[in-house]
Amino acid sequence: MTFPVLEGKVAIVTGAAMGMGEEIAKLFAEAKAKVIVADINEEKGQAVVDAIKADGGEAAFVKTDVSSSEDVQNMVKFAVDTYGKLDVAVNNAALTPDDKPAAEFDEDYWDRLMAIDLKGAALCQKYDDILNNRKRVPLITYNLYRKEKKKKFREDPFNTANWTYHSDTNSYVCPNEKQLNYLYESTRTDRYGFKRTFKVYECEDCTGCPLRELCTKAKEGTNRRLYQNAKWESQKEYVREKLSDKKTGEIYRKRKIDVEPFFGFLKANLGFTRLSLRGQSKAHNELGFALLAVNLRKFTANNVKTPMNPNDDKNKNGSIYDKTVSRTIFYLVRLVMSQPRLKFNLS
Repeated sequence: MTFPVLEGKVAIVTGAAMGMGEEIAKLFAEAKAKVIVADINEEKGQAVVDAIKADGGEAAFVKTDVSSSEDVQNMVKFAVDTYGKLDVAVNNAALTPDDKPAAEFDEDYWDRLMAIDLKGAALCQKYDDILNNRKRVPLITYNLYRKEKKKKFREDPFNTANWTYHSDTNSYVCPNEKQLNYLYESTRTDRYGFKRTFKVYECEDCTGCPLRELCTKAKEGTNRRLYQNAKWESQKEYVREKLSDKKTGEIYRKRKIDVEPFFGFLKANLGFTRLSLRGQSKAHNELGFALLAVNLRKFTANNVKTPMNPNDDKNKNGSIYDKTVSRTIFYLVRLVMSQPRLKFNLS
């Protein structure tokens, strides 16, 4: 398989002992990446490593439970200790929701599902260890990063990110020129044990404010409050600073055509969350069609200028049409692919 962007890169693939994770690991190895096969199933994980090595690739196995913070840290350390760096992380490990009726709801299975699919993904995306100990520079945007660049966002007077902050009085100023003064710190712990600390600010007086309905949903008689997570704001500022730099900004722009967005496209836009076929050759074919579907979507987005019915589409760039075409094609090829006599060679 030819994929120059992966050549010489070190990649972690979680849940790589079987299914989609196994095929991803093997495809990465074919593209001459050095692969860390991470999975809780040691026997099957090691078998994947052996298969990769037998085909001339480089790989190593590390036993990992992604719901364990200690295991995830050990996984990153193992990758860096083994190959000297870490370039790509594929957070593939996941449990499949069961199809039982609500009356047969399994609470233990649900807790395990949340621990792996949600908490596990969050733990794998924590890059403090890489940033502080591995001498790597993470270029990971936050959800509002692109939105913050838009004129509408920057000029919205009711967006608290645009409110003036006075460091001397530790207070903010709202659109009605009222001060929001610091009250106290509040620590919240979610159901998964993560703690977040907020600084709480409250407006001096919202009584009779003509902008109240636009500014807050607080009940009449109560003042507008503002919650600021200092750690999160610091991380956002770090990202903005790095991406405004010419060198790191170029690296981030390159990621748009690099490997990182690929799996997001598969899951979010094409609905491809798991392999539907069993057997190495069939799984290999299915993943090949998934790669084809992503490229078809890119081709459609780059070449179709208008939607099928422009009058029904509020989106000027026709992305609804793009998604409809690419997803339809993807489902059709999956139907064709399921035929037993079909053979598909990726090489």
